[in-house]
Amino acid sequence: MIARAPRLSRRSSAFVFVACLGVWLPRSYGATLVDLDATQLPLGPLNTWTNTGTLPGNFTVPTGATVPSVVATNGVKGVSFLATGGGAGGTQYLGPIAPAAVTGSNPRTIEAWVYDPSPQAEETVFAWGRRGGAPDGSNFSFGHGTDPGFGANALWGGPDIGWNGRIVFNRWTYIAYTWDGTTSSVYMDGELANSEITNPPVNTWDVDNTPAANPLPFRVARQNTAAGGVSGAGVGEITIAKIRVQDAPLDAAAIKAKFDQEKGSMWQDSDSDGMPDWWENQYAPTLNPNVNDAAQDPDGDGLTNLQEFQSVFSSTPGAVWRPNPTIADTDGDGISDGAEVNRTVGGNPAPTNPLLADTDGDGLSDKVETGTGTFVSANDTGTNPLKPDSDNDTFPDLQEVVSGSDPNSAASTPGPNRPALVNLDATVLAAGPLSNWTNNGTLGGVFTSSPVVASVQTVQGVNGVTLNGTDHFYTGPAAPSFVTGDASRTVEAWIMNPVAADEETIFSWGRRGGPDGSNTSFNHGLNGAFGAVGHWGNPDVAWGPDPASITNNVKQGQWTYVVYVYDATSGNASVYSNGALANTDVAGPLNTWAVDTLGRPLPFRVGSQNEANGDATPGLRGSMTIGEIRVFDRVLDATTIQSNYTAGADKYGSVDYDNDGLPTWFERQYSFLNERDASDAGKDQDGDGLTNLQEFQLGTAPDRADTDGDGVSDSAELNRVGGATDPLRADTDQDGLRDGVETGTGVFVNANNTGSNPLVADTDGDTFLDGLEVLYASDPNNVNSVPNFSAPLINLDATTLPIGAIGSLANAGLLGGTFDAPTGAIPNIESVQGVKGITFDGINHYYTGPAVPPFLTGNASHTIDAWILNPTAADEETVFAWGHRGGPDGSNVSFNHGLNAAFGAVGHWGAPDIGWGDPTNVVQGQWTYVAYTYDSSSLTTTVYSDGVQANTETLAAPLNTWAVDGQGRPLPFRLASQTDADGNATAGLRGSMTIAKVRVYGVALTESQIASNYTTEVGFFTRPNIQTINADRQSGAVTLTWTSTPGKSYAVEASGSLTNWASVATGLATNRFTETPAPPVPPYRFYRLRVE
Repeated sequence: MIARAPRLSRRSSAFVFVACLGVWLPRSYGATLVDLDATQLPLGPLNTWTNTGTLPGNFTVPTGATVPSVVATNGVKGVSFLATGGGAGGTQYLGPIAPAAVTGSNPRTIEAWVYDPSPQAEETVFAWGRRGGAPDGSNFSFGHGTDPGFGANALWGGPDIGWNGRIVFNRWTYIAYTWDGTTSSVYMDGELANSEITNPPVNTWDVDNTPAANPLPFRVARQNTAAGGVSGAGVGEITIAKIRVQDAPLDAAAIKAKFDQEKGSMWQDSDSDGMPDWWENQYAPTLNPNVNDAAQDPDGDGLTNLQEFQSVFSSTPGAVWRPNPTIADTDGDGISDGAEVNRTVGGNPAPTNPLLADTDGDGLSDKVETGTGTFVSANDTGTNPLKPDSDNDTFPDLQEVVSGSDPNSAASTPGPNRPALVNLDATVLAAGPLSNWTNNGTLGGVFTSSPVVASVQTVQGVNGVTLNGTDHFYTGPAAPSFVTGDASRTVEAWIMNPVAADEETIFSWGRRGGPDGSNTSFNHGLNGAFGAVGHWGNPDVAWGPDPASITNNVKQGQWTYVVYVYDATSGNASVYSNGALANTDVAGPLNTWAVDTLGRPLPFRVGSQNEANGDATPGLRGSMTIGEIRVFDRVLDATTIQSNYTAGADKYGSVDYDNDGLPTWFERQYSFLNERDASDAGKDQDGDGLTNLQEFQLGTAPDRADTDGDGVSDSAELNRVGGATDPLRADTDQDGLRDGVETGTGVFVNANNTGSNPLVADTDGDTFLDGLEVLYASDPNNVNSVPNFSAPLINLDATTLPIGAIGSLANAGLLGGTFDAPTGAIPNIESVQGVKGITFDGINHYYTGPAVPPFLTGNASHTIDAWILNPTAADEETVFAWGHRGGPDGSNVSFNHGLNAAFGAVGHWGAPDIGWGDPTNVVQGQWTYVAYTYDSSSLTTTVYSDGVQANTETLAAPLNTWAVDGQGRPLPFRLASQTDADGNATAGLRGSMTIAKVRVYGVALTESQIASNYTTEVGFFTRPNIQTINADRQSGAVTLTWTSTPGKSYAVEASGSLTNWASVATGLATNRFTETPAPPVPPYRFYRLRVE
């Protein structure tokens, strides 16, 4: 428990305001049901927080919880709640039953004064209803969390609402939430922070989900579980001074009035200069909370310190709404803060925002919008800085400026053939790293490289920027308003994508996360829903109406011209491949995001998308070379698109100059081919029996006789007796054996001459794939020879390894290989409760192993078992995984140790997920044996805790575990982490635990085998138990016996006081020890046994 020393005294606050315009007369509101106020309570433990509201009943500490204390923080008293204790423990209050007036869909208001020392995603202040949904909107947890979705009120599901980035820490802040039956609104310091029309509506549960349907209570600093218990979600460190709950929605004026009424007593002002200490401390030492410096103007901007504090611009994104008193031009727009705040038009106040360089968001800075009504230049536009369309001609001021029309004249509008806003051309750049890509379009600016800089490379005779799909992207200027929302737009590009994945970003703006139609990501991918354009949700567009069309339109391994057009008039989105229409769909109206969740303008991006918070999306990045990109704020018609393709076809080699069947782009890749010599089509450069033209048509390499490296030449694969194998696939039947070793003789010789059929995954039909049989030394040609699965495929054992950092783990299982930690995040082997294991921090630590063999993907049977020690289980913590996240259902394998009822045990993705059943099966704080089996014949998933079945379910459909990532690359095994669709380790959901052993089997072990594994090893992971202690009174000898485990050694220690322990014996490998204490013998002698 953290104790805070109370202040001995607090000086009164005096806030001075510029003017009093009148007296606010509040309208009549409903009853204040809950009114909790700690500001006048004595310091110290508070067992009961008295409710002075109209609802009978007080708030008391529930059984097993810790009594909170009243503390003084920044001169104000409040009740301190700590982040420890979990759900049932820790500091909290249980209140009276929530009445019908504030359950269901009834309107309500909740207000609070809180002091939050540190951010966390979800932090509960006051709650009722219950978690679990069914339906959405049925919980009510008013909080002070940073999660953009539910940080303000976790209502469950779609109705959740966040603070929109308007959240502050380390000072007293007033927060409020209102629900008026249609709209949820949250307020910070009296100003609207976020508002959403809530659909489905708020519908707060009044009873739990037990058969008794018990009424649900109010709680402070905790939420209710579905069964009416106390939840550990959202537990955090926070001090609360006041809480009020009303059964009617306060309007914005009432919220503001309540804040103004109380801020004087809540914000300490030590020097009584009208500026609270917290604000002066932000700008110390220029400002001093102990010296009256209200009238000073240290930055010389024409505003005194007090005036800067009183200049509140709540429309500013984020939580800083006042100009900086130490910087004359806070927003850097070239106009001083004083000039912006004191700006007038016609003698009337018309301030611009000193915290926003572009107050009206039209893309022009306040500095250039001079307000004269006369356009001089782009640096003196004469436009109104408070009006995005000064002349009301429907074209925003910036759009007119970049298009060459007059933004002050409605008679002057942008022309129909206006040039590209963005024009990026890498074909004229020199080869080498490219840190900044200059935009030659009318919008200007540059596109800045990601920290890992991409390079300009010559690909098939043309220069382009090559992106690696993981670290490379470029961030450009903010997307202007006239290509956001439902505006028409066109993006065209020349790209070379070697191998297309499901979704690869070429160019984007807006942001991910919804709602539908709010993102714009022009892609080059194979996904049948969003492979071409990701608008988010239903408006997405694919590269064709069917798989065959998509395959044809997504050109791979060659330069291709791609175009995306959105016509706001018709609502149609169309995509073109090499000048021809590939697909069209009704996508509109769109509502592309212009700002992130903090209200900041979102940028254009090359090779990546934007997340909701404005960061670059970690995945879905383009792995391709880009020659040119152009973006227009208008629709290009089909004729123009075809013309543009024809104009670029020569440069990018899309023609066949010598008419030999080999396109120029293909011939440019190989020095032995000549784009002007037709005779080279009939030659066989690599001597594999196929002509160069045949190799092009087949997709094989004309310079490698064995394209797939399986030990069989391309021609031999195609002409194989008994059926052709695939010259582009080293393992045609995906049984885990290369085509070259599957000789088809029917006689097994060795692993390099298996005799099995390369076209049949299970040659002998015994249900075991050929590769699995060879691995387990059974005959893949003999139905009576089956594998003995006693040996695991993966066998990782840390119990015998030395303590310390370990970057690589050798797999002692049949598959061999190593598991390697990422550079700079190497875990340690530690001894925990007497057993050595690898301790993972749940954030940076994981290991990547060898590629998963085909016989463990798809619907293959398998088992994973492990010995782990999880100090405190979270919702989902990964022990071991393969496949990848992202769906469809049943395509991931993630063995977890978490509390989530749906996927806490295994994440298969979607419906096939399974939890641990009873929460007690998730053993915490001690070594536990966990196992998971999947039986493909019965479609049964089973999980075991300490050798006993914990949960089981039969799936409705077979698993379909991914074998490759979105770019077709084999996926690896991972320890303590899952894998994303792009093949990278999942950033979250990692195991925060110590892992001693992990094994993977290619079969579903039986219940008895699981029990046997547990029984065999449990002694090694169990603390020793002293069985007997006998004292011989004649000799004084003392004999101890205990349960021992083979391979372990023990130490005996003794003490006469239970405080100072001395070693008596070490290195004991038996279960018995005798000593005769030397005199003088104390009255008592205590012994303890320690595992070495």
